[in-house]
Amino acid sequence: MPEPQVQKIITMDDFLPLRNIDEELSVYDEMAVEGEQKFYEKITPERLVIEGMASFHDEVDAGTLMIEGKAVFAEKVLADSFLCSGEALVKSKLICDEVLIEGRTECYGRFHAGKIDVKGELELSGRLDTIDIDVSGTFHSHGKVVCDNFTVSGFATVRNPIRAINVIVEGTAGAVEASSINCDMLLVKNSGGSLVDYILKCDSVFCDTVKIEYCKIDKILCEDAEIGEGCHVRLLECHSEPVIGIGAIVENIAYI
Repeated sequence: MPEPQVQKIITMDDFLPLRNIDEELSVYDEMAVEGEQKFYEKITPERLVIEGMASFHDEVDAGTLMIEGKAVFAEKVLADSFLCSGEALVKSKLICDEVLIEGRTECYGRFHAGKIDVKGELELSGRLDTIDIDVSGTFHSHGKVVCDNFTVSGFATVRNPIRAINVIVEGTAGAVEASSINCDMLLVKNSGGSLVDYILKCDSVFCDTVKIEYCKIDKILCEDAEIGEGCHVRLLECHSEPVIGIGAIVENIAYI
């Protein structure tokens, strides 16, 4: 009968003297970085917890990656779960199944994820491909965003196109700024209270169904439209008769 496998945990005291970190760390199921350390070889633990400060100069491939301190990743990061309550900088690709950001994460390369929950701050330079992204914190993207569901109750700025099935914004003034949105449904509503600015500002929207409040949009091309209170639309091109709410401004309407 085989002996039960014992979970191995490595801390700073264990690996400070090591020269060949790659060979030594490959045998560990769990790593906990409690101080300050630099890693120059690829590491593949099942669970990696960064409580101190760490920099990784080769690929990281972990089952669960938890960042409670500060971490810099120079190469690609792969993880089933990426949980950041501290600070993380990823200079290459970030590929994960589930992502929870409660601290701050910045990624220079392409970001692939199944589901992203942004309660803190996420800043991206490259393209984002995900199924669901839920932003209750702050999200900045300089690259294209491609997803099924883009949900915002916090604040988001996207400098390149958003391509999604559903874009849902329930927020306050200045919640979302986007260059263009291409989706099946765009829903924007006031989360409560009087507003002195628009919830969504966008150059162009291309979608099937639009139902919005307090939006400033240069051009909308859609099938069906409900332009609600506080909206200012320069050009609305739609298939069916739009519903224009009290106080909404639509400068031009064209039927397609």
